[in-house]
Amino acid sequence: MTKYHKGTFTAGYEGYWRKDKADIEYAIKSSVIVLDTNALLSLYRMERSAREEYFGVLHALAPRIWIPRQVADEFHRNRISSLDAHLNALRKKSEAVAESISELRKNLRDLAKLRSLAGPKSDDYMHPFNEALSGIESRIKQDLSDFDLSAGKLASHDPILEELSVLLDGKVGENLDKTTKSELEAEAQRRGENEIPPGYKDFKSKGENGLGDCLLWLQMVDHATKNKQPILFVSTDVKDDWIRYQCGLAIGPRPELIAEMQSSAGADYHHLTLSELLSRAGQALEVAVSQDTIDQAAERQKDQARQRELNQQYAAVAAELARVSSEIEATRSVRDIERSDAAELAAQIKLLQEKMEQDPTSKEDPYNKSLLEEGNRRLLIHSSNMKEASTELRKLAEQEIRLFQRLQNIENILADQE
Repeated sequence: MTKYHKGTFTAGYEGYWRKDKADIEYAIKSSVIVLDTNALLSLYRMERSAREEYFGVLHALAPRIWIPRQVADEFHRNRISSLDAHLNALRKKSEAVAESISELRKNLRDLAKLRSLAGPKSDDYMHPFNEALSGIESRIKQDLSDFDLSAGKLASHDPILEELSVLLDGKVGENLDKTTKSELEAEAQRRGENEIPPGYKDFKSKGENGLGDCLLWLQMVDHATKNKQPILFVSTDVKDDWIRYQCGLAIGPRPELIAEMQSSAGADYHHLTLSELLSRAGQALEVAVSQDTIDQAAERQKDQARQRELNQQYAAVAAELARVSSEIEATRSVRDIERSDAAELAAQIKLLQEKMEQDPTSKEDPYNKSLLEEGNRRLLIHSSNMKEASTELRKLAEQEIRLFQRLQNIENILADQE
């Protein structure tokens, strides 16, 4: 950062500092702007007015925008399905709100009855609630009807694609031949297997279908190497294979990415979320961007942050579940060994008792008495150990059920966010 002395103590550690306002605005003004697929697809989730302001920022940046071929491929594959998913989510949430409002109205009527309110009194009691709830329902319906895009319309006429086709003409990476594409995919897979950022999170969960982020990065590094210009990557992605977090705070791009871009291309690397770009655009580019537009851009980022937190919770619960399941197996093994040893010992005691019954003189033999006493003592120990193991197994089984339920709840929330 410019406010720190560029000496040996700070050189090479730039990735551990959060950029200040001046650094960010300078990067916006001077860097090659690379847009991630999700940054482009966000246009399909915005209302018309926000979309127009976002396009105003893109036009101001147009001379320095560059789109990796990987982004172009993903955009064209997903533009219609991205909008359809957004509309389905809106409908699903609106239906959930409508059901909640209906349930709330019912509970309020029941409460009025419990208070022995009837006729005009009940109407007076319910009026402010009905008025507020009706206003919410009306606003939701209006918001849904005002959204001007639909998947069906996009199939034949896509105003966003039309504007992007002009804006991004001549600013897209070249098509890759089969040999180059295979080489990049092999390198992306190697990096994924070795957890080299970025993209290894997707690779771990999706395998060969999760190479996109790394392919995008490799194309970005190649472009920077050829042009020797700083890169500013704009994305809604906040996964920690792109972003460095410390104490729950997003510091900036992973230091490894900054170092790789510098060593491979001799260029600086910056990473901004879409909402951060839009919030800084007014000052840096002298383009008007309202807070509502920034908020709409931030929604996807918030979803990703929530998903990241949920994934972390899921991983922690899954790890605890694995530990408990392993402990159950170990405890069950101990109990089974104790049970087997107890059964073998009980059989030996029975044989000794039968022998002593058949030979009265052996009953008085001190050695036989000692064996019988020791056998019964050990049998009690085995019985106590089995009881303790069974008690521990019940506790662990209850814990395992609770952890399974927590995993299922997190899975349901994650599925609901998709």
